[in-house]
Amino acid sequence: MRLLSLHARGRQAGPIACGLLGVAAACWTLTLLVDEPGMLIPILGPLAAVSLLGFALGAADPALERITPRRWPRWRGAELACSAVLAALALLPALAQTDADATALLRNLAGLGGLTALGVAVLGTRLAWLAPANCAFLAAAIGPRGAAWLAPLTWPVQPSGTGYALAIAAALALTGAVVLMRRGAAGAVA
Repeated sequence: MRLLSLHARGRQAGPIACGLLGVAAACWTLTLLVDEPGMLIPILGPLAAVSLLGFALGAADPALERITPRRWPRWRGAELACSAVLAALALLPALAQTDADATALLRNLAGLGGLTALGVAVLGTRLAWLAPANCAFLAAAIGPRGAAWLAPLTWPVQPSGTGYALAIAAALALTGAVVLMRRGAAGAVA
């Protein structure tokens, strides 16, 4: 139990849990203030949650990951699973308040989460938010009805029944999970 407690402290679990409560409160408040939230909750909610959780996917000090005798891929897989569940739970109050599409929200949570995991593996925890933020804002700027050749870039803003959007999000989630589990955070030793 002590190992789990020390690991959670090294991953800044307390401040990140408080931040997720803030994300939940902000998304819920947004549903109260905006009459037609449309794609705001399915895009901004997951983006805020995964950007925050990127800090939990690697240690602040790379030496913390080098000194442990444990096998890291299993720990990283457990971290990813816990992060996904916590992010989904943080967005539940907003879903209960609005008629936002839960399928699009979960698709975006998975895809943007995969981009965050890739960002942690390539750029480190401090810059992991760049990839999902750029993806979400680019998709929002282009819109769901952009040119056909831009369609793969706009997967976060597509309606929930769009097959290629789900396939892209699933591929990003799987790729991000595999790369992070094998490689770890940038600057850390696997």
